[in-house]
Amino acid sequence: MTCSLQSGRTQRRVGGRRKQSGRRKQSGLRKQSGRRKQSGRRKQSGRRKQSGRTTRALQIPPVRELANVALQGVASQSSTSYDALASRAIDSNTDGNWYHGSITHTDDSANSWWKVDLSGNHAIQRIIIWNRLDCCSNRLSDSKIEILNNMGNVVDTRSIGEVGNAHYIAFEFDGVIGKSVKITKNTCGALSLAEVQVNAIEPTMMPSNLPSANNSPSTSTLPTTAPEK
Repeated sequence: MTCSLQSGRTQRRVGGRRKQSGRRKQSGLRKQSGRRKQSGRRKQSGRRKQSGRTTRALQIPPVRELANVALQGVASQSSTSYDALASRAIDSNTDGNWYHGSITHTDDSANSWWKVDLSGNHAIQRIIIWNRLDCCSNRLSDSKIEILNNMGNVVDTRSIGEVGNAHYIAFEFDGVIGKSVKITKNTCGALSLAEVQVNAIEPTMMPSNLPSANNSPSTSTLPTTAPEK
C-alpha cells in the first residue's frame, strides 16, 4: 500500500511539473511574439523615414523646356521672288512642298540670305532648318548659319556643307546669347527655306513638334520632279 501511494504521489508531482513546464513554454512563446511585434514596429518606422525622403525629393523645381523663339520674331531676306515672303519660314509649318504655300524664295543672286530678328536676347541651344523637298533641295548647300548679338556682331557660326535631299539639318549650341539668326549662301543662287526653328531655354513649358537634333542631315524620300522656280 505504501509503495503504491508513494508512486501515486510521485506521479502527481511529476505531472505537476509537466504542467509547469508547459506554462513556461507558453510564456516563452509570448515573449517571442512580443519581440516580433517590436521588430515589426521598427520596420514600419524605417519605412516612414524613407517615405519622408521621397517627399523632400519631389520638391525639386522642374527643368525648364526649350521653346521655338523664332515664332515671335520678325523675318527678312535679301530679295523676294514669286511672292514667297521671308515670314513663311517662321509660320510653324515645316511642309517642304512649294505648292502648299509655305516656302521662302529669294532672287537668283550672289550671297542670298534670310534672317530672323528675335524678340530679345536668348540663350540659343539648337537651330533646325527645314528644307524644300519637291525640288531644289540642294540650294541650301554651301551656306552658313550665324548668330548675332544685339549689336549686330557675329557671336557664333556654323557651316552647311552638301545637303542633298535632306529633310532638315540641325545644329546644337551651348546656350549662345543671340538676338538674331542669319542664313547666307556662300555662292550665287536662290535660297529657299521651309521653316527655321530657333530653340532657346524658356521658364515655361511650350508644345513642340521638333525632331531629335543631330549634326548630320537626314535624307528625304519624297519625289524631286517638280519644275524649278
